[in-house]
Amino acid sequence: MRVHYSLLLTLSLSFCMRGTAAETQITIAGSTTVHPVIDLAQKAFSAAHPEVTFALGQGGSSAGIEKAGKGDVFIGMTSREIKAEEKTQFPDLISTVIGTDGLALIVNSENTVSGLTKAQVADIYGGKITDWKDVGGKGPIVLISEQEKGGTLDAFKHHFGMDVQLEGEGADKGLVFRAKGTTEWSKVRAKRTAGTKEIMATVLADPGAIGFVSVAAAEVLVKKGGAVKLLAIDGKTASSEQMKMGTYTLTRPLILVCKNNAPSEVTSFIAYVLSPAGQALVAKADFLPVK
Repeated sequence: MRVHYSLLLTLSLSFCMRGTAAETQITIAGSTTVHPVIDLAQKAFSAAHPEVTFALGQGGSSAGIEKAGKGDVFIGMTSREIKAEEKTQFPDLISTVIGTDGLALIVNSENTVSGLTKAQVADIYGGKITDWKDVGGKGPIVLISEQEKGGTLDAFKHHFGMDVQLEGEGADKGLVFRAKGTTEWSKVRAKRTAGTKEIMATVLADPGAIGFVSVAAAEVLVKKGGAVKLLAIDGKTASSEQMKMGTYTLTRPLILVCKNNAPSEVTSFIAYVLSPAGQALVAKADFLPVK
């Protein structure tokens, strides 16, 4: 009887160990813009592969790339391309574009301004235009920006030809901008926020505020009745539909990065996001699929 009991115990322990070893957790962090798509995708993937679990965080595009490069997470989410210095630091990272998003300038619905030129946007963030009356509205302009490591800020800098730096101390700390090729920084500080949700919340609460966010996120907020509007830029409407038609060109890629020796479960998940089912989720989140 003892032998029989010992054999059963051994078999039971062996089975439990195999079950535990088969479980895999995929850790993901990075872009607040890419997050909604990956949240949808990980839920669908887990339903089909219950042995795979996910730990999904945010932190911004730069953080996503760095954490994936250092091996702190398996997958980094970014809404910008990997920079040259990041490629040098993390040469074993590979990028997969999973969709396309647009960059939208948003204001409170009470604001009478409905559109700006690229030059006006640069002058507003560069501190040359500080009151809405100079562009057809009224009242002081309140600048809102994503924190300095975010991919949305990188897209803004790229499309509007701006440099940015952190300035001030404590509660007065903020971001200041200047046009590329110039030496004088703006004397107007933009309020730093963690990401898209915080920017939209600030614009919702302040009729004088302006911020830049994902087109998809802004459209979702408007559909839910949020009192914000997407500004036309150079006469072109900021919308997913106009992006599909190619008339609104302020766009940026949505990317997943991982090491080139990532576990098979990680590469299978990325492949799933590129599959018809995964690309349908990209579209469901109001982004443009790549396939």
